[in-house]
Amino acid sequence: MRESFITRVQQLCRLMSGDPVDTGHVDIIVSNPPYVDRDVYTTLDPDVRLWEDRCALVVDSGDCDLFYHKIGQLANAILRPSWIPHAGIPNLNMEIGDDRQGQRVKRWMQQNLKVDVVKDMSAKGRLITIMSVI
Repeated sequence: MRESFITRVQQLCRLMSGDPVDTGHVDIIVSNPPYVDRDVYTTLDPDVRLWEDRCALVVDSGDCDLFYHKIGQLANAILRPSWIPHAGIPNLNMEIGDDRQGQRVKRWMQQNLKVDVVKDMSAKGRLITIMSVI
């Protein structure tokens, strides 16, 4: 059963990585952008700080929401109109650092979009899902 599901997903999906501008139009964007302020990095649990690459976590500019703004703008340009939002599947999914960040991103992305903050098993905001109304 699992193998048939994986085969079906592979038939339906084409996974891409790299510069999104070069990919053309897409149906879904999944991103794990850096979201930790450089001052907060030293206070992270050692399991995170010692396991994850610093570049994957830390935003050195001081604006922890910088990547979310840029990805949101990019999504407006490259997400193609599709059946996905009508099927209830979010077409923009991004990891977030915590509930506060999720609420900030939700506030400015909520115009004409259905935005939800999804909690992890520890009941912490961990994912923001955005369903466009394209």
